[in-house]
Amino acid sequence: MSAKSLRNLIQYSILLMLLTLLGLFLLYPIALTVRGGFAEDPATGTGWTLDHLRLVFEDPLQITGLINSLKIAIAVTTTCIIISLPLATLSARFTFPGKKILNAAILVPLILPPFVGAIGISKLMGREGALNAMLGTDWDLLGNGKFWGVVIVEALHLYPIIYLNTVASLANLDPALDESAENLGAGGWKRFFKITLPLIRPGLFAGSTIVFIWSFTELGTPLMFDYSTVTPVQIFYGLKEVQNNAEPYALTLVLLFSAIMIYILGKLVFGRKGYAMYSKASRAGGETPLKPFWGFMATIAFGAVTVLALMPHIGVVLTSLAEPGSWYSSALPESLTFSHFEQALTAGESFNSIKNSLILSLLAMILNMGFGVLIGYILVRTKVIGRGLLDSLCMLPLAVPGLVMAFGYVAMTLRFPFGAGDPLEGTLAVFGTDPNPFPLLIIAYAVRRLPYIVRSTVAGLEQTSGELEEAAVNLGATRVAAVRKVIIPLIMANLIAGGLLVFSFSMLEVSDSLILAQRSDHFPITKMIYEFTNRLGDGQYIASAMGVWGMTLLTVTLVGSSVMMGKKLGSIFRDKFPWYTALNDDGDFLGFAKSGAWSPRGGYNWTAEITIYLADHAKGKGIGKALYSKLLETLKAQRFQVIVAGVAEPNPASVKLHQSIGMERTGYNKTMGYKHGEWIDVGYYQMILGDLSNPPPPVLSVSEALSTLDTLLRATHILRSAWTATLLYDESPFDTKCMIDPKTGSFIVAIMDDALDARDITLACPRDSFDSRVRIAVDLSNDVSEEQSDRFTAYHLPATTPLLAVATYEYAKLDSGEVVTPENCPLVNPLVSVMGSLCKALNSDRDRLSRLCEELSGVEHESPLAVGVDGTGIDIRASFGLVRLKLPSMISNPESALDSVNALLEKCDAMIEAIAEHSQTHKPDQWVLAHSARPEAWSDTRWPTRQELDHAADGRPVCAWCFDYHALVASSGALEHAKIDQHTKIDRGIMELAHDGTPTGVLYELAALRLWDCVPEPDADARKLLVLSACTHLEALGFNEVHDLKSQPWLGPLLAELRDEGQTTLSFELFPLIPDLEATLATRDQWESDQLKLAGTKIFTDGTLNSRTAWMLDPYTDTKTTGTPMMTPSEIDDAMLLSKSHGLPVAAHAIGDGAVRAVLDSIERTQSTNMGARIEHLELVHDEDIQRFAKLGVIASVQPCHLLPDIESLRACLSDRLDRVLPLRSLLESGLIAGLVASRDAPTARGYG
Repeated sequence: MSAKSLRNLIQYSILLMLLTLLGLFLLYPIALTVRGGFAEDPATGTGWTLDHLRLVFEDPLQITGLINSLKIAIAVTTTCIIISLPLATLSARFTFPGKKILNAAILVPLILPPFVGAIGISKLMGREGALNAMLGTDWDLLGNGKFWGVVIVEALHLYPIIYLNTVASLANLDPALDESAENLGAGGWKRFFKITLPLIRPGLFAGSTIVFIWSFTELGTPLMFDYSTVTPVQIFYGLKEVQNNAEPYALTLVLLFSAIMIYILGKLVFGRKGYAMYSKASRAGGETPLKPFWGFMATIAFGAVTVLALMPHIGVVLTSLAEPGSWYSSALPESLTFSHFEQALTAGESFNSIKNSLILSLLAMILNMGFGVLIGYILVRTKVIGRGLLDSLCMLPLAVPGLVMAFGYVAMTLRFPFGAGDPLEGTLAVFGTDPNPFPLLIIAYAVRRLPYIVRSTVAGLEQTSGELEEAAVNLGATRVAAVRKVIIPLIMANLIAGGLLVFSFSMLEVSDSLILAQRSDHFPITKMIYEFTNRLGDGQYIASAMGVWGMTLLTVTLVGSSVMMGKKLGSIFRDKFPWYTALNDDGDFLGFAKSGAWSPRGGYNWTAEITIYLADHAKGKGIGKALYSKLLETLKAQRFQVIVAGVAEPNPASVKLHQSIGMERTGYNKTMGYKHGEWIDVGYYQMILGDLSNPPPPVLSVSEALSTLDTLLRATHILRSAWTATLLYDESPFDTKCMIDPKTGSFIVAIMDDALDARDITLACPRDSFDSRVRIAVDLSNDVSEEQSDRFTAYHLPATTPLLAVATYEYAKLDSGEVVTPENCPLVNPLVSVMGSLCKALNSDRDRLSRLCEELSGVEHESPLAVGVDGTGIDIRASFGLVRLKLPSMISNPESALDSVNALLEKCDAMIEAIAEHSQTHKPDQWVLAHSARPEAWSDTRWPTRQELDHAADGRPVCAWCFDYHALVASSGALEHAKIDQHTKIDRGIMELAHDGTPTGVLYELAALRLWDCVPEPDADARKLLVLSACTHLEALGFNEVHDLKSQPWLGPLLAELRDEGQTTLSFELFPLIPDLEATLATRDQWESDQLKLAGTKIFTDGTLNSRTAWMLDPYTDTKTTGTPMMTPSEIDDAMLLSKSHGLPVAAHAIGDGAVRAVLDSIERTQSTNMGARIEHLELVHDEDIQRFAKLGVIASVQPCHLLPDIESLRACLSDRLDRVLPLRSLLESGLIAGLVASRDAPTARGYG
């Protein structure tokens, strides 16, 4: 068995084990609960009947319990909204004294379980409580039925949940909406109820749902108030008869279904999608300072709610300090004691319960940390089928009420294989003479809190590069050892933080503890608190003391978890010192260079020690110097001032290496170290890396120092790759032999100053690596220092560097030997000035396009530069070339019925002449295919007529594509083949007609595709030759990865065949159109591999701006139409759901703001968020939709180069909304991960000259 097969076997085995365990301890208990409600025989769980459910609804007491539970949930939710909504509005809209402190204090109620707070609230607000004693009244505020006691305690505990959701929703509102309503005369209250409240309804509903279900199924608080006529308490009291009585099953089933139905009803009534179009604010709303009086009143309001919310905590603390009997009808206890705290820790029963909780919670934490690593590893580091199911199951405990889960565990102990007479009888037992609930309590705690550890671990793994693990494996470590010694230390902060949350919430878990522990020696702390409250004498006082200990523990662990994550302990291991590994093309390990602390003392914080290791076969090839150069570059970017290296001597090669990078020998120690079985002498070498400023600036982490550099270097490779591939594949501007001359090729990289962190940047281009043909050129107004070395050219750029993005190439026509230069190639010269002006203008969003109009006027050259914004973290490796193209979307096959004219043309007459010349040497029935630039960019700015094509091609069928496959012009022969005439009706397609009503031959969108479908395709042999030719060209230029954004079903098998035959080593990611997905999936198992993947799907939702077929929200100013939607919203939904069902992201062509919104709405409706979906060729975005990209995890694929050919159309058709075109700055500021990626859907934007 190969290593890869063994690894896959292990991964699937782990996945199967995890799914089995979750099925047994998560799904099985829920299923047993549901099954028990319908079982005819409750003892065996067999048979089917509805009698148990009928009896529940016929029993007045059970109906009363259900109604009371519903009334509690409604009252608690309403109270929480009444408390939270005004406070959230104050917090989001205004500033007032003490706001920061009060915002934090208002969340304090979350640290005390409400059932413990019931003790305190009874002491304060009961008939004989402190409030009546202070006021001299006899109010019964809690009521004889305890209803309001339950409501008050739960509301004071849960209102922060609604508060947090409401504040978040208010923060996302666009203040322009409120301002517009105010300008129209709407008053404050009207604006709130008509605008603000409807817009925050989804967030308000989300928080209210959590509060409602929590209070509807809450067991502990009604128990503490002895409020027995509620369904959760009735279930609790019925547990002892569960072996022979189906009533508890039926009650639990009714509770579960009621919660689900109420949620669905609430979703339909209050959580509708009617306001889904409203997104986060396009600009931040300012907070208005309140006038002194109103600011004081706001502070009082916050303070009053905070004090009121703390009343249960205050009551519990005072009760724990009161002497038994000393706090009765008095404002405060008459005498105090600390003895209850001692008793809580030392008394036999209480101490035993604390010990039980500590052990159970600790074991649950350890269990969850272990499984968290396994689950996180499967979810993040593998591609196994079934990961999505595993992820969903891990999150399920958040949605299932704790009472239902606890009851399910009870039911599980009574069924196979744990029931009487079964193989595992007694292993898990809640009832009986010898119960054993400990394993079940550990499992219950672990399962209930599993989401905390999984999300924390997944976050840590996603932040940790998988290359570190691979480097360890390449050095000889096993996969298990690599995970244990590399990965786990790197994510230890996440594990500890998640583990602390599991531990703390398990310590104070209520439902599982109350239900599963039925004997006193098994009681956890929460069950013992409940038992103490029912004990006469000092019971309530010891229970309160135990509650205070629980509050303290929860506070300490939550603060510890927050501090642990806040300090990003993982980054201390992972991110302080850089480490680089060298691999060859086959992935074999060559060596590494790493750095570390010179001394742990604070005075040496700016000094780093470096070391290097090279494999024997890698020595003497310059690899060591390259590794060190990259390491020093990073250390300098981190602001280290001095580097030191220790060299075992004698070692001439190592000494030479360290001296070659500029280090000087400063010391020598004899017998300083022990290595390879002997004591060695060590020579010390030093180098001043920084400017030794006084004081030195703080040292940055690796990620902080290189965020800018990595982005720009990635852009360098990717942008270069994108244009090269377009030229090669489209066989332009010359012919199939066209290649970039490595000696003359040049490239200028994009630098964004305020899009990225403002700090000094160093760019370095290694001369003898993959970038040997690339020269980084800097054309800036600022002073830029240049540094040369044997292997690098480095440019040191200050933080004030302006935005600049230019890409130029010079070509060599190899068949004739003619060298194309800027003097004889019109592509080069205008490109520099135009793109420089264009990208500098992108620093400003509003009105930037109108300022460019004059600069771009008359420019007839479309830039090959493509800039995108990466919103979901696509893996783009700086050391590899990456290209995204359609392969092949235009093909030439002289041996078949196809012929191709694919030239860079400057005017319509040139295309007609090329077609005429091309047609003379071919058969009369042969198709002539042409592809050229958009007619608007030609000097004569006109389409060829159908008659001109007929004459030029001498009757042959001609299909001449323009507008990048959105429009074409066809000859009469081609129209006849497609059976298109003036009477043809084509849905979502446009056919241009002449004055006499006959077709001009110009077809747009689906009309053009209808004709294209009539063009004969090449046979399999021709396809193979064409694809192989393209692959050969790409490999010759250093590419190793291709993204095909319009792949056809036959491409996957063909590429697999070429790879198997060893004819290409390229990796491919394929994105078929939705209609081709089924055919692609049919053969997927035959060709997909790690190097050849089905990576997504492609859809077209609209057309282009030039043809006025881009789908707009508002009509074009010249045509008064809104474009031509290529898909309906339901069709987009179907495409999203189909792709989602196969775990594939969608790449959606959407240029107009209407299409963009339709795609975003569909992603939200179909819950296809954070799947890697992207909107391709984004040009126009409504302000309300900008924030949605980051919110939904959608990539905004932006190409500024499209402005060049579109500029005249934009002036003519969108003059009233130029500020919405290409909002790159707003997208970068909206929360997307700023990055430059290739957005080439070749040949989307072509160069011509």
